[in-house]
Amino acid sequence: MRVALVDFGYPANEEEALSIAAHVGGDPEAALRMYRLAGYSDADKRLTGIAKHLKENGIDASVMYLHKKPALVPGYDVYISMMPFLSRRSLSMFVKIAGRDPVELGSLRFYREAWRELIIANGEGALVFHSAPPDGLYEIKLDEFSGDVCGGCPRAYVSYREGWMGPPLHEVVHGGALIYPAGFWCDNSEVRYELLLHGISAKALYPDQEEIARGLAEHLRGA
Repeated sequence: MRVALVDFGYPANEEEALSIAAHVGGDPEAALRMYRLAGYSDADKRLTGIAKHLKENGIDASVMYLHKKPALVPGYDVYISMMPFLSRRSLSMFVKIAGRDPVELGSLRFYREAWRELIIANGEGALVFHSAPPDGLYEIKLDEFSGDVCGGCPRAYVSYREGWMGPPLHEVVHGGALIYPAGFWCDNSEVRYELLLHGISAKALYPDQEEIARGLAEHLRGA
């Protein structure tokens, strides 16, 4: 079985940040402001570690990106979207390139259980997701996940724009609250940026990387 772990693509420097911003039609100056304040993510390194764990467990895994090299290519048996929840637009882009639907991380039982256990162990806080234009599909995914993981938790969004899904994180989270950025599988520059920009001292909690790797290996062995 050939498995592709696919993510958005995280820049490691300003040149890559500008390249990705141009590729997605974003504001290059806004991207630079974010990374200069929040720093760069080590998600690429973490994702490579997960692929290595899968290979050690007999699964032929490769890392690919939507907006960075190595780029997403067709021909794999399974595509795991490490973007836990894809909007209709992102899903369409994915399928157009890969030729098949991905398995979204947010739909997998172990991923939901990891967040549920994290919340039980640490106490309720806001679930945080990436904002996007309302499209019907994305809202349903987040509704199902939130109801399954923590029905009573408030929801907040990062990278909010006028007319997109809200409320933005800074309108929901204040002081030293806990947040659970379930829309991101690991520590993320966009979440850090929102907290730093608005002077919010909230603590962001994520499942352990090894837990994600083990859960993926078990899921793929049973697929």
